[in-house]
Amino acid sequence: MPEISVVVPVYRGERTLERCVESILAQTFADFELILVEDGSPDASGRLCDALAARDSRIRVLHQPNRGAAAARQAGLLAATGESVIFPDCDDWLDPDMLALLRRGMADTGADVVAVGFWKEEEGKPPLPCANAIPPGVVDLRDRRSPEAAAFARRALYTGSFYTPGIVPALWCKLIRRSLLLSLPSLPPDLRMGDDAAVTYPALARASRVAVLTNAFPYHYRVSPASLSNAWDPDYLPRAESLFRALREGLAPCPPMAESLTYYALFILQQGIDRFLFFNRRAPREEKRKMILRFVRALEPLFPTSRDGSSPPSLESRFDWSGFSAEDQALLRPFCRRDTDAVISLLAKRRFSAKIRSVLRPK
Repeated sequence: MPEISVVVPVYRGERTLERCVESILAQTFADFELILVEDGSPDASGRLCDALAARDSRIRVLHQPNRGAAAARQAGLLAATGESVIFPDCDDWLDPDMLALLRRGMADTGADVVAVGFWKEEEGKPPLPCANAIPPGVVDLRDRRSPEAAAFARRALYTGSFYTPGIVPALWCKLIRRSLLLSLPSLPPDLRMGDDAAVTYPALARASRVAVLTNAFPYHYRVSPASLSNAWDPDYLPRAESLFRALREGLAPCPPMAESLTYYALFILQQGIDRFLFFNRRAPREEKRKMILRFVRALEPLFPTSRDGSSPPSLESRFDWSGFSAEDQALLRPFCRRDTDAVISLLAKRRFSAKIRSVLRPK
């Protein structure tokens, strides 16, 4: 049984997969298996996976109809035999010492999750080092009531700066015990958004120890122009709803982390509305209005209300509601029911609120 299982979902990877695989096979830590999960890719990725497996006995290949990255990772996890698992993307590559660094971090600390930083690689730009916002160290989470555990739980999903998570959601820069991954709730079969977050944060909510390594950037995340959406996704909202359902269930064992889901939802709301308005600049005003209100209605259940259902007076005085009708206010006010600068700053940003007001302002 290998110590580490490396599971790589493969979709449209014919141009990048070989570099990714070569970087894995070149690891200084050799006790691993590599599972390539070809997710019904329309290019030559499937044939390339088989050809690579023929060269090295550590490689296994799974072929499945296209079901998305989350389903591909799950298939690889169920096939894995290692004590711990990492999930690189087929567009990216690893430094030769990455597995050794993660394995040593797990062995030395007894952590269930080991997190490192990464390099953001974008064509035409210098590589950018990206670190977790939570300071390096080992956090003992066995006593969830301890100040250390409570502070970590509050900051893992949101640090207080909108929007910066304490631990980045990406799975490719983490080593996680396989037993912990197998204990997580099943993900919705239609999950096609935030699939990293839907695993990372529930895993953190159940981990006994988490290690964040110091000054370690052994992973190279490639920003591909082809991976950037150039059109509005009409399924954005139902995909967001599926993600939030998964996160609500996944974070249930850790209430402080579940409360931080509010801010993640606001982030998704901002991204969705901004993208919708950008790609639908010429759409009729009423169509824009209906879409924004659909977002608000869908995300409203994530926001707590006061006992009498009202918003705190301090927020009422700090946010300008003059551009909203009574009906729109009733829908939007739940997003101000947390007296924090982060929520206020999101709604009060002139750039963002002006976009909403231009659509929602009564004629």
